[in-house]
Amino acid sequence: MHLFIDVLHWEGENVICEDRSCEAADQVKVKLCDIPQILQCNSKTYELRGVLSFKAGKTKLRNSIGHYCAFAKRGTSNWEQYDDMKKKPIPIKSTKVVNCEFLVYTI
Repeated sequence: MHLFIDVLHWEGENVICEDRSCEAADQVKVKLCDIPQILQCNSKTYELRGVLSFKAGKTKLRNSIGHYCAFAKRGTSNWEQYDDMKKKPIPIKSTKVVNCEFLVYTI
């Protein structure tokens, strides 16, 4: 089973307007190590497996033209970046700040 989470804002983030469309929302930037590693939902335990990141265009909004890449968690604290603009995965430190669009958890 998988759990996909669309990240609209992060805890502690200043939400300017609650009525604003999520397509026009600012991007959420967070350190990979600050994302909860384990989630409990309906008596099931889910573990963080990856993050989908969106690099926005000039407007820096979610509805701008941009580029997606993925960060995959390997083991307990190792991360790799997968970007179709690169030839191979790149090792990433868990302290890297990423534009967090979606979180992927599995059982």
